[in-house]
Amino acid sequence: MNRRILIVDDSEDHFELMKFVFADLRCEVVSAKSVSEAEVLVNNESFSVVLMDISLHDGSGIDLCRKLRESNPLLPIIFNSGYSQQRIIDEAIDAGANAYLLKPTDFDELIAIVSSHLNG
Repeated sequence: MNRRILIVDDSEDHFELMKFVFADLRCEVVSAKSVSEAEVLVNNESFSVVLMDISLHDGSGIDLCRKLRESNPLLPIIFNSGYSQQRIIDEAIDAGANAYLLKPTDFDELIAIVSSHLNG
C-alpha cells in the first residue's frame, strides 16, 4: 500500500514544514487548503493518515472530521492546532479524532503518532 498523508491546513508554510518533517517516513504528503478540497481528495483517493487544523477558510476541521469519520471509520485523523481550549479538544476527539496535538508542534511526538498509524 502506498503510504500517503493528507495535510488539511490553509497555511502553505505549514504544509511545506510538514513535508520536511515527514520526509524520513518515505510517504507522499498531499495538501488540501480547505474543507471542500479535503472532502474531494478523501472521496477520490486513498490516504493512510489525515492531519488537520481546526480553523479552515471554508469551515471547521471538526465538522470535516465528523464527515470523514462517517464515510471512513478506520481512517486515522489527527488534529494539529493552536486551539488549546479543553472544550475544543474534547469536541475534536468526540468528532472522531485519534489524537490532538497543539501548535507549536512537538515534531518528535507528531512523527511518533503519525508513524504508529502508518505502521498499523
